[in-house]
Amino acid sequence: MVKYIVLGALMVLTVTTYSQSFKLDKFSEKAHKTTQTGMLVLSGWAVANIGTGFIAAGQTGGSDKYMHQMNAYFNIVNLAIAQAGYWGSRKRMKSPQSFSQAVKQQNSEEKTFLLNAGLDAAYILGGLYWAELGKKHPGEKKYFQFRGYGKSLVLQGGFLMIFDGLMYTIRHRQGKILFKQLENIDLAIAPGGAGLVYRF
Repeated sequence: MVKYIVLGALMVLTVTTYSQSFKLDKFSEKAHKTTQTGMLVLSGWAVANIGTGFIAAGQTGGSDKYMHQMNAYFNIVNLAIAQAGYWGSRKRMKSPQSFSQAVKQQNSEEKTFLLNAGLDAAYILGGLYWAELGKKHPGEKKYFQFRGYGKSLVLQGGFLMIFDGLMYTIRHRQGKILFKQLENIDLAIAPGGAGLVYRF
């Protein structure tokens, strides 16, 4: 009798796993595409700042020159991070995710965007501090450098805070769909073993 119960449970779990896997695949694909789109937006911002930054730095003077320089240098790093994120997501997209892997990836991305938003706030505060520090060197080269670098950090930090905030919001909403599935999973204990049962 126990064998028939176990066999029946395995059949139910097989059908359930197939149904859940199909939904999970769709979720994972949408999540990856969201991340990839975000990384392409960040790459576009970076490329635009690198190009205009180096060109404008050679055509302007004073604090504007240093602002454009910092925009270019700052976004070389941004571009590297965005491309690593994009290609990493593309690579993960080729392999099917288990439910636990999807949860782990979801948590990791949400935490990353929140952490980045905190760093963005630090960039803005650092930029304001540099701009204020420049006032201590009126008429000197440091005045223009600090003012220019400060304005750049405020601009870049402001953009990144909006970007990371939007990315967190979108991925968090997607995550609610994933975590809602946990409500349908129960631990079943029977003679000879235990297992997880997914309720339709």
